[in-house]
Amino acid sequence: MLDFTDEQKMARKMLRQWADKELAPHVAKMEKGEILPYDIMRKLISAFGMDEMVRAQFKKLEEAGDQGPEKSGGNKERAMADPGLMAVVSMELSRVCPGFCLAFGASLGLAGGAIMAKGTLAQKQKWALPILTMQKIGAWGMTEPGAGSDAFGSMRTTARRDGDSFVLNGQKTFITNAPYADTFVIYAKLEGNEDSRYRPFHAFIIDKATPGLSVSKPMDKMGMHSSPTGEIFLADVRVPADQLLGGRMEEHSREQARDVFHGERTGMATMCLGIIERCLEDSLAYAQQRETWGKKIAEYQLIQEKIAR
Repeated sequence: MLDFTDEQKMARKMLRQWADKELAPHVAKMEKGEILPYDIMRKLISAFGMDEMVRAQFKKLEEAGDQGPEKSGGNKERAMADPGLMAVVSMELSRVCPGFCLAFGASLGLAGGAIMAKGTLAQKQKWALPILTMQKIGAWGMTEPGAGSDAFGSMRTTARRDGDSFVLNGQKTFITNAPYADTFVIYAKLEGNEDSRYRPFHAFIIDKATPGLSVSKPMDKMGMHSSPTGEIFLADVRVPADQLLGGRMEEHSREQARDVFHGERTGMATMCLGIIERCLEDSLAYAQQRETWGKKIAEYQLIQEKIAR
């Protein structure tokens, strides 16, 4: 059986204390849309020195020089992150506010993580560093209307080469942080003669102020309101070639996108665990408080069986 290390348990205790004190009092307002989650995220990374750790990591990258995404960082660098510590962060934030955790992970893990996984050193310095230190908010744009689980084959957003730039057209939907993001990682298929399902696609880093890029207001969802979700519209968005993620036309983005998907899916499991643990805590507390016919309901076998399950 796997268990957390002493270091991870200590981090979990500190995170729980922080979340109960600094995050919990603001959940109601975030869920009503009265405040955004991003300033609280900045407090989180500052409280635990995450921003300084990122800056220290970047100093090492700069010393190593621009050796390409594989040698200067890339997937190996992401793999070095402590998965147990990442699980602890996800569980403890989700225990208090799952939407907050989702928005936090989408910015740092999906957008920032994608640039760190495949970007050149220059791209990491210009776009990933501000995202990972929460100076800017990131959004990762893959999902499209009607695409669903067939994200690659059904992609309709296109990129046309035009001189030293690419021109993007299309639409993305259900994108976390889209309404308020500063930096977008957008996936688009190259225009060509072959069947659109099999065309190669690439990721592009796009700033919010780029002409032709627009976003929707936050969607009116059934839950997770602390995580703003919206659409991205691209109308003849001109993107310089140096904003092609990784900078290499011959390297398509399918495998890199799969890596991001894998990270997202495993992160969902720890989010759910945090939610379930909080449900159990609240259920136990209620069962030990509520009385019927002169007894705490925790004393009834039916309630005990429900809690045990």
